[in-house]
Amino acid sequence: MLRENVKVPKIKEEIDKCWREYPHGLVAYLEKGDIPKGGKGLARYLAKYVVSPPISLRRIIKYDGKKARYWYNDHTTGRRIEEEVDALTFIGRMVQHILPKGFQRIRYYGLHVTCRASRIRKELKDLLEFTYEPVAGTYQVMGSSYRNRIKKSFGIDPLLCPKCGDEMEFEGIWHPKYGWIVDNFDSFFVDEPEIGGRDGERGPVGSAVWSTESVVQL
Repeated sequence: MLRENVKVPKIKEEIDKCWREYPHGLVAYLEKGDIPKGGKGLARYLAKYVVSPPISLRRIIKYDGKKARYWYNDHTTGRRIEEEVDALTFIGRMVQHILPKGFQRIRYYGLHVTCRASRIRKELKDLLEFTYEPVAGTYQVMGSSYRNRIKKSFGIDPLLCPKCGDEMEFEGIWHPKYGWIVDNFDSFFVDEPEIGGRDGERGPVGSAVWSTESVVQL
């Protein structure tokens, strides 16, 4: 893909040389030792590109069909830079981030290796059922409610009435085309567990994790 799209003869020569010397591809040599200073920040920066597009919609300021205006943070100065380019140039900058078909961007190792993850997870879960003492550092995470997710992400409570400010009661979700999608779904608003600040009570098969609704044992 790189060789097909590069038009500079000098660079094409270097790419062809690499293919001749390394017909099976390139392998990065990583020296053993401590993570260099700033390594964790670099890992967080690179991880964003694993699951996210190269640019978020909020960074696109304007698009009129011919030109696109967007902003980015200059890593050298730390300042916000705005740039306006024609539509084809903008699209060209985006499509260069599209990976080749079949490219594997994530690999799992150890207990998380893809081919054995389900079996290992089941075996560990079975072992915990026969563990009568709490396992240090383990707990069960319960799903966060829709209400808490909205409050955490946007800082607003979706169950407060926009008119009077009182708390509304959830009756269900109705769609003009499909009718009632959710009717009195109580678990739709289950609160998050309280796993910090106090220890759970020890049950017959392990330690317990408290939530505002119930106690879940591991």
